[in-house]
Amino acid sequence: MKQYNPYAASHAERLKEFEALRAEKLEVLRTVDWYRAYDPEHEVRSLTRYEAELAAATAKTQTLRTDRSRQQARVAELIQASKLGLDPRRWFSAERRTAARDLAEANDALQRSKEPLAHAEAELSQLEVTFDNTRDALERYRAMDVTRLEARAGHIDATLKAREGDRGRLAAKKSEVDALLKAPLEELNGLSLRRMELQTDIRRAERFEKDLKAAATPAQRAVLHKACAVAMKGESSPGRVIQSKGRELQSVQRNLEKVQARLDRLAAQASRDIKTVVIDGNNLCHEAQQFVGLDPLLALAYALEPRYQVIVVFDAGSRGMTRMTIQQIAHGFPRRAKIHVVATAQEADETILEAAADPSAYVISNDRFRDFTDKAAVAEQRLIRHEIVAGKIHVHDLQVSMSYVQEPPTASGGPAAANG
Repeated sequence: MKQYNPYAASHAERLKEFEALRAEKLEVLRTVDWYRAYDPEHEVRSLTRYEAELAAATAKTQTLRTDRSRQQARVAELIQASKLGLDPRRWFSAERRTAARDLAEANDALQRSKEPLAHAEAELSQLEVTFDNTRDALERYRAMDVTRLEARAGHIDATLKAREGDRGRLAAKKSEVDALLKAPLEELNGLSLRRMELQTDIRRAERFEKDLKAAATPAQRAVLHKACAVAMKGESSPGRVIQSKGRELQSVQRNLEKVQARLDRLAAQASRDIKTVVIDGNNLCHEAQQFVGLDPLLALAYALEPRYQVIVVFDAGSRGMTRMTIQQIAHGFPRRAKIHVVATAQEADETILEAAADPSAYVISNDRFRDFTDKAAVAEQRLIRHEIVAGKIHVHDLQVSMSYVQEPPTASGGPAAANG
Protein backbone atom coordinates (compact mmCIF):
# COMPACT_ATOMS: atom_id res chain seq x y z
CA MET A 1 0.00 0.00 0.00
CA LYS A 2 1.13 3.55 -0.74
CA GLN A 3 2.92 5.27 2.14
CA TYR A 4 1.14 8.56 2.80
CA ASN A 5 3.10 9.75 5.82
CA PRO A 6 5.91 11.92 4.39
CA TYR A 7 7.97 11.38 7.55
CA ALA A 8 7.82 7.57 7.58
CA ALA A 9 10.80 6.95 5.27
CA SER A 10 13.05 9.58 6.88
CA HIS A 11 12.07 8.34 10.36
CA ALA A 12 12.94 4.75 9.41
CA GLU A 13 16.23 5.93 7.89
CA ARG A 14 17.05 7.93 11.01
CA LEU A 15 16.37 4.91 13.22
CA LYS A 16 18.61 2.84 10.98
CA GLU A 17 21.39 5.44 11.32
CA PHE A 18 21.02 5.47 15.10
CA GLU A 19 21.14 1.68 15.32
CA ALA A 20 24.24 1.61 13.11
CA LEU A 21 25.96 4.21 15.30
CA ARG A 22 25.02 2.37 18.49
CA ALA A 23 26.29 -0.92 17.05
CA GLU A 24 29.55 0.74 16.00
CA LYS A 25 29.98 2.29 19.45
CA LEU A 26 29.40 -1.09 21.12
CA GLU A 27 31.97 -2.71 18.85
CA VAL A 28 34.48 0.07 19.55
CA LEU A 29 34.00 -0.27 23.31
CA ARG A 30 34.38 -4.04 23.11
CA THR A 31 37.62 -3.58 21.16
CA VAL A 32 38.95 -1.08 23.71
CA ASP A 33 38.04 -3.44 26.56
CA TRP A 34 39.88 -6.25 24.77
CA TYR A 35 42.92 -4.02 24.30
CA ARG A 36 42.97 -2.98 27.98
CA ALA A 37 42.68 -6.60 29.14
CA TYR A 38 45.28 -7.96 26.70
CA ASP A 39 48.67 -9.02 28.21
CA PRO A 40 51.21 -8.80 25.37
CA GLU A 41 54.12 -10.23 27.41
CA HIS A 42 52.11 -13.31 28.35
CA GLU A 43 50.99 -13.76 24.74
CA VAL A 44 54.57 -13.48 23.44
CA ARG A 45 55.61 -16.28 25.82
CA SER A 46 52.60 -18.33 24.71
CA LEU A 47 53.50 -17.76 21.07
CA THR A 48 57.04 -19.03 21.70
CA ARG A 49 55.68 -22.12 23.45
CA TYR A 50 53.15 -22.76 20.66
CA GLU A 51 55.91 -22.41 18.08
CA ALA A 52 58.00 -25.13 19.82
CA GLU A 53 54.96 -27.39 20.22
CA LEU A 54 54.09 -26.82 16.57
CA ALA A 55 57.61 -27.80 15.45
CA ALA A 56 57.47 -30.99 17.56
CA ALA A 57 53.98 -31.87 16.32
CA THR A 58 55.06 -31.25 12.72
CA ALA A 59 58.07 -33.56 13.11
CA LYS A 60 55.95 -36.25 14.78
CA THR A 61 53.29 -36.08 12.11
CA GLN A 62 55.87 -36.20 9.32
CA THR A 63 57.48 -39.29 10.91
CA LEU A 64 54.10 -41.04 11.14
CA ARG A 65 53.29 -40.10 7.54
CA THR A 66 56.68 -41.47 6.38
CA ASP A 67 56.14 -44.72 8.31
CA ARG A 68 52.67 -45.11 6.87
CA SER A 69 53.93 -44.48 3.35
CA ARG A 70 56.62 -47.14 3.89
CA GLN A 71 53.95 -49.56 5.18
CA GLN A 72 51.73 -48.86 2.19
CA ALA A 73 54.65 -49.57 -0.15
CA ARG A 74 55.40 -52.82 1.73
CA VAL A 75 51.75 -53.91 1.45
CA ALA A 76 51.79 -53.20 -2.29
CA GLU A 77 55.00 -55.22 -2.63
CA LEU A 78 53.57 -58.18 -0.69
CA ILE A 79 50.33 -58.10 -2.66
CA GLN A 80 52.40 -58.57 -5.81
CA ALA A 81 54.50 -61.32 -4.21
CA SER A 82 51.49 -63.28 -2.93
CA LYS A 83 49.63 -63.41 -6.24
CA LEU A 84 49.01 -66.89 -7.66
CA GLY A 85 50.27 -66.10 -11.14
CA LEU A 86 50.01 -68.35 -14.21
CA ASP A 87 52.55 -71.02 -13.15
CA PRO A 88 50.84 -73.75 -11.03
CA ARG A 89 54.16 -74.54 -9.39
CA ARG A 90 54.09 -71.08 -7.80
CA TRP A 91 50.67 -71.57 -6.22
CA PHE A 92 51.99 -73.84 -3.46
CA SER A 93 55.52 -72.48 -3.19
CA ALA A 94 57.00 -71.55 0.19
CA GLU A 95 57.88 -68.13 -1.18
CA ARG A 96 54.25 -67.29 -2.04
CA ARG A 97 52.97 -68.68 1.27
CA THR A 98 55.48 -66.55 3.19
CA ALA A 99 54.47 -63.46 1.17
CA ALA A 100 50.79 -64.10 1.91
CA ARG A 101 51.49 -64.48 5.65
CA ASP A 102 53.62 -61.32 5.67
CA LEU A 103 50.87 -59.44 3.75
CA ALA A 104 48.35 -60.16 6.49
CA GLU A 105 50.72 -58.86 9.13
CA ALA A 106 51.59 -55.78 7.03
CA ASN A 107 47.89 -54.97 6.52
CA ASP A 108 47.32 -55.20 10.28
CA ALA A 109 50.23 -52.86 10.93
CA LEU A 110 48.99 -50.44 8.26
CA GLN A 111 45.51 -50.42 9.80
CA ARG A 112 46.96 -49.81 13.29
CA SER A 113 49.00 -46.85 12.02
CA LYS A 114 45.88 -45.01 10.78
CA GLU A 115 44.60 -43.83 14.17
CA PRO A 116 47.92 -42.46 15.56
CA LEU A 117 48.46 -40.52 12.32
CA ALA A 118 44.89 -39.10 12.36
CA HIS A 119 45.35 -38.06 15.99
CA ALA A 120 48.71 -36.42 15.24
CA GLU A 121 47.31 -34.57 12.22
CA ALA A 122 44.33 -33.29 14.28
CA GLU A 123 46.67 -32.14 17.03
CA LEU A 124 48.90 -30.43 14.48
CA SER A 125 45.91 -28.69 12.86
CA GLN A 126 44.69 -27.40 16.23
CA LEU A 127 48.17 -26.14 17.14
CA GLU A 128 48.40 -24.34 13.78
CA VAL A 129 45.06 -22.58 14.46
CA THR A 130 46.12 -21.66 18.01
CA PHE A 131 49.49 -20.38 16.81
CA ASP A 132 47.92 -18.32 13.98
CA ASN A 133 45.25 -16.84 16.27
CA THR A 134 47.80 -15.92 18.93
CA ARG A 135 50.12 -14.36 16.35
CA ASP A 136 47.24 -12.45 14.68
CA ALA A 137 45.98 -11.14 18.02
CA LEU A 138 49.47 -9.94 18.94
CA GLU A 139 49.83 -8.20 15.58
CA ARG A 140 46.38 -6.64 16.01
CA TYR A 141 47.32 -5.37 19.47
CA ARG A 142 50.58 -3.86 18.27
CA ALA A 143 48.88 -2.15 15.30
CA MET A 144 45.90 -0.82 17.27
CA ASP A 145 45.58 2.91 18.04
CA VAL A 146 43.46 2.74 21.17
CA THR A 147 43.47 6.53 21.58
CA ARG A 148 41.84 6.89 18.18
CA LEU A 149 39.26 4.25 19.09
CA GLU A 150 38.37 6.04 22.33
CA ALA A 151 38.07 9.30 20.39
CA ARG A 152 35.75 7.56 17.92
CA ALA A 153 33.54 6.33 20.78
CA GLY A 154 33.37 9.88 22.12
CA HIS A 155 32.53 11.23 18.67
CA ILE A 156 29.72 8.70 18.27
CA ASP A 157 28.33 9.70 21.67
CA ALA A 158 28.42 13.37 20.69
CA THR A 159 26.76 12.60 17.34
CA LEU A 160 23.97 10.61 19.00
CA LYS A 161 23.32 13.38 21.51
CA ALA A 162 23.38 16.07 18.81
CA ARG A 163 20.90 14.17 16.67
CA GLU A 164 18.66 12.99 19.49
CA GLY A 165 16.59 16.17 19.50
CA ASP A 166 16.11 16.04 15.75
CA ARG A 167 15.23 12.33 15.94
CA GLY A 168 12.72 13.05 18.71
CA ARG A 169 11.12 15.86 16.70
CA LEU A 170 10.95 13.62 13.64
CA ALA A 171 9.36 10.81 15.66
CA ALA A 172 6.86 13.24 17.18
CA LYS A 173 6.02 14.64 13.74
CA LYS A 174 5.58 11.15 12.32
CA SER A 175 3.29 10.20 15.23
CA GLU A 176 1.32 13.40 14.75
CA VAL A 177 0.84 12.71 11.04
CA ASP A 178 0.06 9.03 11.74
CA ALA A 179 -2.74 10.17 14.03
CA LEU A 180 -3.95 12.60 11.38
CA LEU A 181 -3.97 9.89 8.70
CA LYS A 182 -5.42 7.12 10.88
CA ALA A 183 -9.13 7.74 10.21
CA PRO A 184 -8.86 8.25 6.42
CA LEU A 185 -6.51 5.26 6.14
CA GLU A 186 -9.01 3.08 7.99
CA GLU A 187 -11.71 4.36 5.64
CA LEU A 188 -9.46 3.64 2.65
CA ASN A 189 -8.82 0.08 3.85
CA GLY A 190 -12.53 -0.50 4.43
CA LEU A 191 -13.43 0.81 0.98
CA SER A 192 -10.66 -1.22 -0.66
CA LEU A 193 -11.95 -4.37 1.03
CA ARG A 194 -15.51 -3.62 -0.03
CA ARG A 195 -14.37 -3.03 -3.61
CA MET A 196 -12.69 -6.45 -3.65
CA GLU A 197 -15.86 -8.07 -2.28
CA LEU A 198 -18.03 -6.38 -4.90
CA GLN A 199 -15.67 -7.31 -7.73
CA THR A 200 -15.70 -10.93 -6.55
CA ASP A 201 -19.52 -10.98 -6.36
CA ILE A 202 -19.82 -9.46 -9.83
CA ARG A 203 -17.46 -12.05 -11.32
CA ARG A 204 -19.44 -14.86 -9.67
CA ALA A 205 -22.72 -13.38 -10.93
CA GLU A 206 -21.26 -13.11 -14.44
CA ARG A 207 -20.38 -16.82 -14.33
CA PHE A 208 -23.93 -17.64 -13.20
CA GLU A 209 -25.32 -15.54 -16.05
CA LYS A 210 -23.06 -17.27 -18.57
CA ASP A 211 -24.11 -20.70 -17.28
CA LEU A 212 -27.79 -19.68 -17.44
CA LYS A 213 -27.45 -18.72 -21.10
CA ALA A 214 -25.84 -22.10 -21.78
CA ALA A 215 -28.47 -24.10 -19.79
CA ALA A 216 -30.47 -26.45 -22.01
CA THR A 217 -33.52 -27.05 -19.79
CA PRO A 218 -35.71 -25.13 -17.33
CA ALA A 219 -34.59 -27.56 -14.62
CA GLN A 220 -30.94 -26.63 -15.17
CA ARG A 221 -31.82 -22.94 -15.05
CA ALA A 222 -33.79 -23.45 -11.82
CA VAL A 223 -30.78 -25.13 -10.21
CA LEU A 224 -28.55 -22.21 -11.26
CA HIS A 225 -31.03 -19.61 -9.96
CA LYS A 226 -31.15 -21.43 -6.63
CA ALA A 227 -27.34 -21.58 -6.45
CA CYS A 228 -27.19 -17.87 -7.27
CA ALA A 229 -29.65 -17.10 -4.45
CA VAL A 230 -27.51 -19.05 -1.99
CA ALA A 231 -24.30 -17.35 -3.15
CA MET A 232 -25.80 -13.85 -3.32
CA LYS A 233 -27.76 -13.87 -0.08
CA GLY A 234 -31.21 -14.33 -1.55
CA GLU A 235 -30.91 -12.72 -4.97
CA SER A 236 -31.50 -15.38 -7.59
CA SER A 237 -31.07 -13.18 -10.69
CA PRO A 238 -27.43 -12.76 -11.74
CA GLY A 239 -28.39 -9.79 -13.91
CA ARG A 240 -29.88 -7.89 -10.98
CA VAL A 241 -26.81 -8.74 -8.89
CA ILE A 242 -24.53 -7.35 -11.59
CA GLN A 243 -26.56 -4.15 -11.82
CA SER A 244 -26.87 -3.51 -8.09
CA LYS A 245 -23.30 -4.51 -7.26
CA GLY A 246 -22.03 -2.52 -10.22
CA ARG A 247 -23.77 0.65 -8.99
CA GLU A 248 -22.35 0.12 -5.51
CA LEU A 249 -18.90 -0.54 -6.97
CA GLN A 250 -19.02 2.78 -8.84
CA SER A 251 -19.98 4.56 -5.62
CA VAL A 252 -17.21 2.82 -3.68
CA GLN A 253 -14.70 3.71 -6.40
CA ARG A 254 -15.72 7.38 -6.25
CA ASN A 255 -15.38 7.39 -2.47
CA LEU A 256 -12.01 5.67 -2.74
CA GLU A 257 -10.78 8.38 -5.08
CA LYS A 258 -12.03 11.05 -2.68
CA VAL A 259 -10.29 9.44 0.30
CA GLN A 260 -7.08 8.98 -1.69
CA ALA A 261 -7.21 12.63 -2.75
CA ARG A 262 -7.75 13.62 0.87
CA LEU A 263 -4.80 11.50 1.98
CA ASP A 264 -2.62 13.04 -0.74
CA ARG A 265 -3.70 16.49 0.41
CA LEU A 266 -3.00 15.69 4.06
CA ALA A 267 0.39 14.23 3.14
CA ALA A 268 1.26 17.33 1.12
CA GLN A 269 0.20 19.57 3.99
CA ALA A 270 2.15 17.51 6.52
CA SER A 271 5.31 17.68 4.40
CA ARG A 272 5.39 21.47 4.62
CA ASP A 273 8.25 22.82 6.70
CA ILE A 274 6.42 25.73 8.33
CA LYS A 275 8.31 27.84 10.84
CA THR A 276 6.53 31.18 10.43
CA VAL A 277 2.91 32.11 9.73
CA VAL A 278 2.14 35.60 8.46
CA ILE A 279 -1.51 36.45 9.13
CA ASP A 280 -3.48 38.94 7.07
CA GLY A 281 -4.93 40.77 10.09
CA ASN A 282 -7.78 42.61 8.34
CA ASN A 283 -8.76 39.47 6.44
CA LEU A 284 -9.37 37.52 9.65
CA CYS A 285 -11.60 40.10 11.30
CA HIS A 286 -14.60 39.40 9.09
CA GLU A 287 -17.25 36.71 8.98
CA ALA A 288 -19.39 36.72 5.83
CA GLN A 289 -18.19 40.23 4.96
CA GLN A 290 -19.19 41.46 8.39
CA PHE A 291 -16.59 42.88 10.78
CA VAL A 292 -16.50 40.73 13.94
CA GLY A 293 -13.51 42.26 15.66
CA LEU A 294 -10.21 40.78 16.73
CA ASP A 295 -11.58 37.69 18.45
CA PRO A 296 -11.02 35.21 15.54
CA LEU A 297 -7.53 36.60 15.02
CA LEU A 298 -6.62 36.42 18.70
CA ALA A 299 -7.94 32.87 19.04
CA LEU A 300 -5.92 31.77 15.98
CA ALA A 301 -2.76 33.55 17.15
CA TYR A 302 -2.88 31.78 20.52
CA ALA A 303 -3.54 28.43 18.82
CA LEU A 304 -0.56 28.83 16.46
CA GLU A 305 1.94 30.62 18.70
CA PRO A 306 3.23 27.44 20.44
CA ARG A 307 4.06 25.89 17.05
CA TYR A 308 5.17 28.80 14.86
CA GLN A 309 6.53 32.33 14.85
CA VAL A 310 3.37 34.43 14.38
CA ILE A 311 3.43 37.71 12.45
CA VAL A 312 0.21 39.72 12.07
CA VAL A 313 0.04 42.53 9.51
CA PHE A 314 -2.80 45.10 9.48
CA ASP A 315 -3.49 47.90 7.06
CA ALA A 316 -4.14 51.44 8.27
CA GLY A 317 -7.90 50.88 8.38
CA SER A 318 -7.57 48.50 11.32
CA ARG A 319 -7.38 51.37 13.78
CA GLY A 320 -10.63 52.82 12.50
CA MET A 321 -12.38 49.44 12.42
CA THR A 322 -11.34 48.44 15.90
CA ARG A 323 -11.35 51.97 17.35
CA MET A 324 -8.09 51.06 19.05
CA THR A 325 -4.55 52.33 18.98
CA ILE A 326 -1.76 50.17 17.64
CA GLN A 327 -0.61 49.51 21.20
CA GLN A 328 -4.10 48.48 22.26
CA ILE A 329 -4.40 46.13 19.28
CA ALA A 330 -1.03 44.51 20.04
CA HIS A 331 -1.71 44.19 23.75
CA GLY A 332 -4.10 41.25 23.42
CA PHE A 333 -1.81 39.04 21.32
CA PRO A 334 0.68 36.45 22.61
CA ARG A 335 3.93 38.00 23.81
CA ARG A 336 6.03 36.38 21.06
CA ALA A 337 3.73 37.49 18.25
CA LYS A 338 4.85 40.38 16.07
CA ILE A 339 2.20 42.96 15.17
CA HIS A 340 2.67 45.44 12.34
CA VAL A 341 0.33 48.14 10.98
CA VAL A 342 1.07 49.72 7.60
CA ALA A 343 -0.18 52.91 6.02
CA THR A 344 -2.37 51.51 3.20
CA ALA A 345 -4.12 48.33 2.11
CA GLN A 346 -1.76 47.99 -0.87
CA GLU A 347 1.25 48.29 1.39
CA ALA A 348 -0.25 45.69 3.72
CA ASP A 349 -0.43 43.11 0.91
CA GLU A 350 3.15 43.73 -0.11
CA THR A 351 4.37 43.73 3.50
CA ILE A 352 2.58 40.42 4.17
CA LEU A 353 4.29 38.81 1.19
CA GLU A 354 7.68 40.29 2.03
CA ALA A 355 7.36 38.93 5.58
CA ALA A 356 6.73 35.49 4.04
CA ALA A 357 9.70 35.60 1.66
CA ASP A 358 11.48 32.76 3.49
CA PRO A 359 10.58 29.27 2.16
CA SER A 360 9.48 28.22 5.65
CA ALA A 361 6.97 31.09 5.96
CA TYR A 362 3.31 30.74 4.94
CA VAL A 363 0.56 33.35 4.62
CA ILE A 364 -2.89 32.87 6.15
CA SER A 365 -5.33 34.87 4.06
CA ASN A 366 -8.22 34.39 1.67
CA ASP A 367 -6.70 37.02 -0.62
CA ARG A 368 -5.00 35.42 -3.65
CA PHE A 369 -2.67 38.43 -4.14
CA ARG A 370 -3.06 38.39 -7.92
CA ASP A 371 -1.20 41.71 -8.23
CA PHE A 372 1.90 40.13 -6.68
CA THR A 373 2.50 36.94 -8.64
CA ASP A 374 6.22 37.72 -8.65
CA LYS A 375 6.42 37.35 -4.85
CA ALA A 376 7.84 34.02 -3.65
CA ALA A 377 4.93 33.16 -1.34
CA VAL A 378 2.48 33.54 -4.25
CA ALA A 379 4.65 31.85 -6.87
CA GLU A 380 5.34 28.90 -4.54
CA GLN A 381 1.70 28.70 -3.43
CA ARG A 382 2.51 29.24 0.22
CA LEU A 383 -0.94 30.70 0.81
CA ILE A 384 -3.28 29.07 3.33
CA ARG A 385 -7.02 29.76 3.31
CA HIS A 386 -9.25 30.04 6.34
CA GLU A 387 -12.97 29.98 7.13
CA ILE A 388 -14.87 31.89 9.80
CA VAL A 389 -18.33 30.41 10.22
CA ALA A 390 -20.86 30.60 13.05
CA GLY A 391 -18.40 31.75 15.66
CA LYS A 392 -15.70 29.27 14.67
CA ILE A 393 -12.44 29.69 12.82
CA HIS A 394 -11.09 26.89 10.63
CA VAL A 395 -7.63 26.62 9.07
CA HIS A 396 -7.80 23.12 7.65
CA ASP A 397 -4.24 23.07 6.33
CA LEU A 398 -2.95 23.56 9.87
CA GLN A 399 -5.56 21.30 11.52
CA VAL A 400 -7.09 24.22 13.40
CA SER A 401 -10.80 24.31 14.11
CA MET A 402 -11.98 26.24 17.15
CA SER A 403 -14.53 28.62 18.56
CA TYR A 404 -13.42 32.22 18.92
CA VAL A 405 -16.37 33.43 20.97
CA GLN A 406 -14.45 33.37 24.23
CA GLU A 407 -11.64 35.14 26.03
CA PRO A 408 -8.22 34.20 24.60
CA PRO A 409 -5.76 32.30 26.80
CA THR A 410 -3.40 34.43 28.87
CA ALA A 411 -0.72 31.92 29.96
CA SER A 412 1.84 33.23 27.47
CA GLY A 413 0.06 36.49 26.82
CA GLY A 414 1.07 40.04 27.33
CA PRO A 415 1.89 42.99 25.15
CA ALA A 416 3.21 41.92 21.75
CA ALA A 417 5.83 43.77 19.76
CA ALA A 418 4.05 46.45 17.72
CA ASN A 419 5.23 48.50 14.77
CA GLY A 420 3.34 51.18 12.87
